Amino acid sequence: MKHVLLTAVATLIIGSVSLAQGQSVIHSTHKTHRPVTPKLEQMKVDLDLSDEQYNSLLAVNRSFAVERTRIAKDEQGRPLSSEMRKLKKEHHAHVIAVLTPEQRTKAVKLRKQRSAQRLEAEEHSPHSMHKAHK
Repeated sequence: MKHVLLTAVATLIIGSVSLAQGQSVIHSTHKTHRPVTPKLEQMKVDLDLSDEQYNSLLAVNRSFAVERTRIAKDEQGRPLSSEMRKLKKEHHAHVIAVLTPEQRTKAVKLRKQRSAQRLEAEEHSPHSMHKAHK
């Protein structure tokens, strides 16, 4: 029953967001200006998501993108960090709820690996604020 309800809610969200946006992909206005679907496509491969899980996560991500545009902005027009942290935490909880325990474990492992890779790349970047002579 819970599974059917989740699918129905996801379908309603996808339909309403698609109609409201008038486009198939919602673009992020925060940092990267890239569509949200390429990361989800990578998740589908990395975590072996079912089509149902993929569609549920697509709805979650689209809802997140819409909510992100509604967050209050600071003087420079950036989203308030406290509000973004809260929204990201809620988004993460929704994503985790869709995954199986095995997928959750693998997702945590992949996230740690990518985080370490990002930090290493930043340290070696000529624009990095991290200096070798600390």
